[in-house]
Amino acid sequence: MMVISNDASQPTQQPTPQPEVQPDISLWQGFKTAFIRKYSVLSGRARRKEYWGFQLFSFLFFLPVNVPYVCAQIGVINSSLTVTTLYFLIAIFFFMPSLAVSVRRLHDIGKSGWWLLIGLIPLIGTLVLLYYYIKEGDHGENRYGPDPKAGLR
Repeated sequence: MMVISNDASQPTQQPTPQPEVQPDISLWQGFKTAFIRKYSVLSGRARRKEYWGFQLFSFLFFLPVNVPYVCAQIGVINSSLTVTTLYFLIAIFFFMPSLAVSVRRLHDIGKSGWWLLIGLIPLIGTLVLLYYYIKEGDHGENRYGPDPKAGLR
C-alpha cells in the first residue's frame, strides 16, 4: 500500500499488517479451545490439533460412562436408568462443540460445513470425512478466515 506524503516529493510505504501468529498448541489446549472458548462457534477455522485434541479427550471423558452403557444395552449388567440418563446428558453436552469443531475443521481445508452430511452415506461418507479431517489445512487465508497456523509453516 503506497501513501503519498504531503511534500509529494517521495512516496512512503507503510507496512502491511501481518496476521496474528498463534503459537503451536498441545492436544489438551486444542480440546480446551474447542470445548470452552469456541463451544458453539461455527465460523472460522480449526487446526488439526484442535480437532484431534477435542476428539481424543471427548473419547476419554465418554469412556467411563460408555462402558456401563454398552454393557447395559447388551444385557451383561442390569439396565439402569441412571447410566442411560448420564450417557445421554453427556452426549447432549458434547454435541454442539463436536459439531462446531468439525465444521471449523472442514473450513480449514476450504470446504463448507454442509460436507458433514456426507457422513450419512455408510462407510464411504465416513472415509471421506476422515480424509478431510486428516488433510492439512489451506495455506494462507481462505474464504472462511485467516490461516490458524500462520507463521508456523
